Amino acid sequence: MPPVFDIAEPAIRLSTLVERAERGEDIAISRDGVPCARIVPIRPPVRRFTAIVERYPDSGVYVGYIPGLAGARTQGEILDELNAKLIETVSLRLEQGELAFETEFAGILTVRI
Repeated sequence: MPPVFDIAEPAIRLSTLVERAERGEDIAISRDGVPCARIVPIRPPVRRFTAIVERYPDSGVYVGYIPGLAGARTQGEILDELNAKLIETVSLRLEQGELAFETEFAGILTVRI
């Protein structure tokens, strides 16, 4: 159950409650002891990244990387493991600040000889 704050309490400031919600708390607001509203955190939009995945036939290991994003390269024995590791790698980079791409993904080219 989220913490409940009565709307009539003079010490309650909206900015304080919003700050708590921004930190992930779910806040309930009551009027005369009856819950009537909630302040909840808004989740940031999901960001999508294109990963290039290759499989090495001799070892069976999958290697994946995000084009243009330095350090965003990892490997896994199965695709689910590789995906989890790519998410972790990019998440760590996001925690360090906004991502700066050195290049951008342009596409895949089929070369015919």
